[in-house]
Amino acid sequence: MKISQFASKFKVSNDTIRYYIDLKLIIPEKKGGHYHFDKKCEKQMKEILNLKKLTRSEYKPSA
Repeated sequence: MKISQFASKFKVSNDTIRYYIDLKLIIPEKKGGHYHFDKKCEKQMKEILNLKKLTRSEYKPSA
């Protein structure tokens, strides 16, 4: 799967995916200069999104 398809599947931008790749949170294979996202990448992305939800739900700013 290409980066645009992967980003679309998770409703995030291509830049967000590239940012996660730079942070090594998602580690896709690179074939012929293009990233290839597999089931492992999907699992990593689901974990990232779940952690983001958890962080937001626990965050309570002080008044």
